[in-house]
Amino acid sequence: MSSLLRRTTVDGAAFVVVQHLAPNQSSMLTELLGRASILAVETVEDGVVIKANHVYVTPPNAVLALEGETIRLITPSLGARPEMPIDAFFRSLADNRGIKAMGVVMSGTGTDGTFGLGAIKAAGGITFAQEPSSAKFDGMPRSAQDSGSADFCLTPEAIADEILRVSTHPYLQQATALPEFQENVGRLAVLLKAAFGIDLSHYKPKTIERRIQRRMAVHRLERI
Repeated sequence: MSSLLRRTTVDGAAFVVVQHLAPNQSSMLTELLGRASILAVETVEDGVVIKANHVYVTPPNAVLALEGETIRLITPSLGARPEMPIDAFFRSLADNRGIKAMGVVMSGTGTDGTFGLGAIKAAGGITFAQEPSSAKFDGMPRSAQDSGSADFCLTPEAIADEILRVSTHPYLQQATALPEFQENVGRLAVLLKAAFGIDLSHYKPKTIERRIQRRMAVHRLERI
């Protein structure tokens, strides 16, 4: 994580680090990341308003949820079945940010994060998993990779570089497609129907445009 944040400074972005901690386990992660990153790093408190160029670290015994511009802390009930904290936050992130959301699953055991990445991807966001051979514990990144939920499977350093690239892609910069893009989507629809019998007329135009733009971002394409 520290190697990723050393290389990643996306202007206007905020980073939330969700970790697995026992209810009474203390963590030095906020201090460690503060030394590694030029961004401001703080431990999340309930009701904190997200600011750009900040890193927010989850405290022990809490599940995070995004509510507009605010992070909420949810304390699990005594004896309740433990919730997957990464999945829970990723689902909340997908609901709140849609195509602006990015999710990264890094070293860890189990499958937490896999379903959450799927939610981000379904909402149009971009997803990453650490390349399993580069992880100390490969369970979580391998699960994300095997599920197909991760758009990219890279080392932490390469993930940082890809986040920087994707963040400047027109897909994330434009709320609506340019007229020439919409015109070319129409031409593409005609070609697909003629060549393969695929009829896109049953789909909402905005949905088709968004999905094409997302694929272009993932495949490093700037022009349709």
